[in-house]
Amino acid sequence: MENKFYSIFTDIGKAQLANATALGQTLNISKIKIGDGGDDNGAESNPKETDTDIVRGRWEGPINDLKKHPKNDKWLVTETIIPDTVGNFYITEFGLYDDQDNLIVIGKYPKTYKPTLEEGSASSSYIKVIIELANSDTIQLKVDPTIMLASKEYVDQELALHKQQSNPHPQYALQLEHLSKLPFYPEVLNSDNKLQVKKVSNKIVVLPNQVICWRGWKDFSTSDYTAQQRTFVVDDTKTYHLRWAPEQGFKLFDVKDLTYNPTELPEENIKFDTTYDDMLVALIKNGKIKLLINAIELSKETILNWMITQVPDDLNPSGVLKNASYINIKLENLNWSRRPFCSYQGTTDALEFTSENTTVLLPHLISRYAIYGIHGCIKEVNRESDGGFILFFVASMIKPKF
Repeated sequence: MENKFYSIFTDIGKAQLANATALGQTLNISKIKIGDGGDDNGAESNPKETDTDIVRGRWEGPINDLKKHPKNDKWLVTETIIPDTVGNFYITEFGLYDDQDNLIVIGKYPKTYKPTLEEGSASSSYIKVIIELANSDTIQLKVDPTIMLASKEYVDQELALHKQQSNPHPQYALQLEHLSKLPFYPEVLNSDNKLQVKKVSNKIVVLPNQVICWRGWKDFSTSDYTAQQRTFVVDDTKTYHLRWAPEQGFKLFDVKDLTYNPTELPEENIKFDTTYDDMLVALIKNGKIKLLINAIELSKETILNWMITQVPDDLNPSGVLKNASYINIKLENLNWSRRPFCSYQGTTDALEFTSENTTVLLPHLISRYAIYGIHGCIKEVNRESDGGFILFFVASMIKPKF
C-alpha cells in the first residue's frame, strides 16, 4: 500500500548529503517550515524531489531535537513544537532546511488545524518527522539554543533522570554536609525567644509544642522529646544551667559540678554562653527559673541621659580631675543567652570636646543578664547642663545572608 503521508530528500538535499559524506563532513539541519499547501482551508500537497521550497509557509522555527530512532539506527527523528501563540491555519506540508536555507527534506503531513487562543482553544503542536537514510551520522542538528522548546515527553524523561541523581545540583550546598556548619546561633521560635520552662515541686519541666531552629535551617520540636527527657529534679540550694544541643537534647548541669565547671568559674562567665551547637536555655538559682533569650540576632540600643556629679575619690586620686564630671547609670535587665558587647555614640553636646577634654565611657559589670552600671569621666570641663549619649549593645550579632 502506497504511503499517503511521506517525506523525501530533494535533489538539493541529496546533493548536499552526498557532498558532506564524500568530504567526511556533516549536513547541518537548522529549521523547519510548516505550510498549508497554498490554501487557507489546507490544500493537499504533493512533494517532489525538484522542489526548492514548500508551497506556502505559515510558520517556521527551530528544530528542537534530532536523534537516531531507538529501534533503527538508519532512521533520524526530528522534533519541533509550534508555540500556542501561533495558529489560525492548517498544516498539510513541511520542509527541513539546512543552515544555508536549502530545502533538504520535504514532506506531506496529515491535514491538521492549528488554533489560537482567540478562537477559544490554544495549545502547542508537536511535529515529529522520521527520515530514512543510509548513514544517519552524516546529518546533525544545528539550532539556536535560545529559542528551543521542549516536548512534554522530553521534559518528563529529563526530570525522571534528574530525580534519580544523588546530587543533581553540585553547585549548591548539601544539607548534611554544609548547612550544619552555618554560623547561626540557635533560636527559640516563641514570640519572646524564650523557651518556656515551669517548676513543679522539686522538678523543672520543659513544656512541649515549642520549636528551636538550629543553625538557621533545621527545626527541633520539644514535643519530639519524651516527658522524662524534658523533666529534671532540682535542689533549691544549688545553681543550675539548663542546656539544649541537637544531638544530646536537654541536659541540666550543676554549676558547682567539676565535670561541668572544672575551673570553678562564676556561672555568668562567658564560657557558659550559648554557642552555635549548645544553647543555654535558663538559669535555675535558689529555686527560681530565669528564662534566657535565644535568637540568631541579639541587639539593642538605648538613649541614656546623665547628670553632672562630682568624680568619686577612687576615680580621682589626689584630686587631679578638679573640674571633671562623673556618669553613673543603671540599665534594665537583658536576660540574654550571650554576653553583650557595648559601643557608644555621644550627643552633639558631648561631641564638642577636644582631644584634651574628652569623654571617657567605660562599661561596668556586664553580664548576659544585665549591664549593671556604666561609669565615665568628662575631664577638665565645667558643665552646668545635662548631656546624653546612645548606648548600643549586641551579643555576637549575626544576620543570615541568603
